[in-house]
Amino acid sequence: MHRSGSIRLHRQTSQQRALAVHAQVLAGAVRRSEGAALRIERARTDLEEIEIQLLLEGIRLCYGYDFREYALSPLRRGLTAAMAREGVQTVSAYQDRILHDAACMQRFLGTVGFNVTGMFRDPELMRCVREEVGSYPLDRVRRYEDAYAASGGQANLADHYSIAGRAARFNRKLQGSITWARHSLVTDGSFNDFHLIVCANVLIYFRASLQERAHRLMYDSLIRGGFLALGKRESLLHCPDRDHYEQVRDGVNLFRKMRW
Repeated sequence: MHRSGSIRLHRQTSQQRALAVHAQVLAGAVRRSEGAALRIERARTDLEEIEIQLLLEGIRLCYGYDFREYALSPLRRGLTAAMAREGVQTVSAYQDRILHDAACMQRFLGTVGFNVTGMFRDPELMRCVREEVGSYPLDRVRRYEDAYAASGGQANLADHYSIAGRAARFNRKLQGSITWARHSLVTDGSFNDFHLIVCANVLIYFRASLQERAHRLMYDSLIRGGFLALGKRESLLHCPDRDHYEQVRDGVNLFRKMRW
């Protein structure tokens, strides 16, 4: 090969090697840049989580509301919306405001408290409750009649219920003995023996540990044979006593407590 041709090939090879080296250097720089960005983002996320933990601890100590075991993802979304409404940029700045402004705390509860739902949000569940819980088979009611009389009952048990088809329903006047009370699944204990507990679309906002606590509390608060109603996206997965329930109807989250 002519010497000039050899020189041209040598130059082309050198240029290709140089381009390859430059590409490798550029790729390395990009990887380092991406790695640095990820580390910065991770650091920001870690810092924000620390800020959130401090905020929740401050709210617990100052106002008595305990959100520490709430699921982080929906809590973060609500917190972001609350911060935007207040016009603050960091969780720390929001913490300073909320601890010194009770009105800000009330607005926070309105955004993050998960206290709003729709009436009869799960019609199938409500229908099942009406059919399975709100009425009693007549043969069982007759046994109750005999036991009522044997125990010294002076009136007629039938005065307190009406017959509809093959079932009996308690009269509406008995429904006037309803007690309205504030109760927290996070911090409070059992305060009554219930025939029915409806806890729909609440557990989905709890971490597994808090779901377990709530389930144990509800189980302890149900009489034997009592009913527990849950939302569509909820289950007995984190219930320590799940083997002590039976599902009343397939596809409906209504469960009956079978034993202590």
